[in-house]
Amino acid sequence: RAREDTEKIDHGMKIKAARLQHMAK
Repeated sequence: RAREDTEKIDHGMKIKAARLQHMAK
């Protein structure tokens, strides 16, 4: 279960990073 939570957090961070990069452009 811990690994699933880590994957969810990692996925969320990737989305945040993508949004920040999109906004920066």
